[in-house]
Amino acid sequence: MPGKIGAQLEFLESHEDCIAVYSNGVVITDNGNVWGVFNNMQPTTFDIRYLVGQGNFLLHSSLFYRRRARDSLLKLPLNFTDYRIHLELASHGTLGYVNAAHTVYRLGSTTSIIKHKFAIYQEQYWESIVAAATMVPKADACRGIAYFLAPILGNSLRPCLSGCNLLCMI
Repeated sequence: MPGKIGAQLEFLESHEDCIAVYSNGVVITDNGNVWGVFNNMQPTTFDIRYLVGQGNFLLHSSLFYRRRARDSLLKLPLNFTDYRIHLELASHGTLGYVNAAHTVYRLGSTTSIIKHKFAIYQEQYWESIVAAATMVPKADACRGIAYFLAPILGNSLRPCLSGCNLLCMI
């Protein structure tokens, strides 16, 4: 979107400790209707502990990183998800976030790996968490793992709980 690169370049120039900066985005459907924004308000800067503990909330298409990070990104394994890139960057410095919507995210895109190869996406996401878990305090790693496992457990229990109400659970 207009102004994206300028806003992120200005951010990096004023935050020399940040290795990369992301922005929020507008979410649209395949037919072009605006659905909303990608994220709620996020901290202006955060570290790997926050990113592991919160899970992947970053809009990959908004990524703008410093050149010095390039070599570490090129060394990543071939099969990975965008979360692995974000965690790799965070392992080298603070990340920044511009809360203004400077990019567009297509909801349920026909080319989405999450939509068409969800099991592969989950496996790569899990590998990203495992790789980062040793770089953060145990509590943050556990929070990230719980964030990942919660929907899996919830979806697994849904068939068992259908038709139940709270009284039958007591």
